[in-house]
Amino acid sequence: MEVDKGRYAILFELKKGLIVKRSRFEWRLSPGLYLYVGSAMSKRSARIARHLKRNKKVRWHIDDITTSSHCQFLKVYLFSSEAAECEIARRAEIAGRVVKGFGSSDCRCPGHLIY
Repeated sequence: MEVDKGRYAILFELKKGLIVKRSRFEWRLSPGLYLYVGSAMSKRSARIARHLKRNKKVRWHIDDITTSSHCQFLKVYLFSSEAAECEIARRAEIAGRVVKGFGSSDCRCPGHLIY
């Protein structure tokens, strides 16, 4: 039986630019490919399914993007519960540029969204 917890990454494309505002932060996202890295200590499949829904209450930073009609989901990657969320995001930076402060309010890494 597979345990439904661990880290994940969602690859998506923004068809148009988007401005995301959260309290004192604002991110101006250009059109293009993005990878969002997240984690769920339980019910990972439900968390991912929620991210992929358009109609939902906006709770996390990523919800501001995934509720946009300009967001096209491409692929979901699953990682074991031993994989560190911040380490996955750091390794993904090799392929792109981190969106500083996005999705990393509960840790000290630069961000969990890679452009």
